[in-house]
Amino acid sequence: MKQRGIMIWLLLSSTLLWSPFGVAAVHKCTDDSGRVVFQDKPCSDSAPPPPAPATAKTPTATVDNTVAVPATGSGRLLWVLRSSTATVYMLGSIHFGQRQMYPLPPLVMEAYEDSSALAVELDLGGADAADMAQFITAKGMYADGGRLKEHVSAETWALLEQVSASQGLPLALLERQKPWFVAMSLLSLALKRDGYSEEYGVEQHFLKRARGSKRIIELETLAQQLDIFDSFSAEDQDIFLRHTLRDLERSSEHFATMLQLWQRGDESGLNELINDSIKDMPGGDRLFQALLVQRNATMAGRIEEMVRRGGRYFVVVGAGHFLGEQGIVAQLRGQGHHVDRF
Repeated sequence: MKQRGIMIWLLLSSTLLWSPFGVAAVHKCTDDSGRVVFQDKPCSDSAPPPPAPATAKTPTATVDNTVAVPATGSGRLLWVLRSSTATVYMLGSIHFGQRQMYPLPPLVMEAYEDSSALAVELDLGGADAADMAQFITAKGMYADGGRLKEHVSAETWALLEQVSASQGLPLALLERQKPWFVAMSLLSLALKRDGYSEEYGVEQHFLKRARGSKRIIELETLAQQLDIFDSFSAEDQDIFLRHTLRDLERSSEHFATMLQLWQRGDESGLNELINDSIKDMPGGDRLFQALLVQRNATMAGRIEEMVRRGGRYFVVVGAGHFLGEQGIVAQLRGQGHHVDRF
């Protein structure tokens, strides 16, 4: 479990919602033998079509079905902060999912309906795709002619060669990306290969419902998230990519484990899976501070602004941000707010 920290954190992070822009114009095709390959040219008309989504693996396919929790169960990570002027519901989310995760439990939907505003980490729905792709490319790719191989260790490069070969993904599509961005691009592609989609992520589920009916608040900006990763040292970027590559083959299994814990509302299990495992990695303390603690403090501050402003809010943030001694819930309680778990 201790080796899954980066992988599981990425699975719960809204950063994956914009990472596919880094591999723009990548086409998922099949070769003559029927093996899935990724290429920078459209698939040949003579090649067989890629497998239909209906045949993709489901989250429970690699785990014991006897412990799976149905989507309509009573679990989930839902808290409420009440003051004399404000009610803030807080839901820990996952950003990729499948259709069978829905409907969500009635308690969650009742909290949403009781709110007049929806707050999320990011809302990319209203952004211009071309402008956003250009902005992300400027941060996530080398603009000075640099190449990925020049910025990672020999061990990391060898792992990347193995992974790209096994997934049919030409290294040429990744060679100009920075290490942190390669990690996100590969994991995003792996999730989609296994049948998961951001369309069925929890935030996207509520954003679709809220448009035109509720005020939407962003707790962070795209620039803020990109700056966190772009500020990583060369060593930390190498660590980030290497650990992702080591776990990539088991991404479906890791996601299934995480999904079960999330569906059960298992705080301690998820906290160990995400936060504790990151801290135990080489360089993990630095990554933990940048990826979680600092962002938790920022988002807790935004929630406090809601409390001071007054009103009824429904906050949806990656589940890992709420957990542990330095999570959003603990920080709000430390500021004297009364926060209850549903």
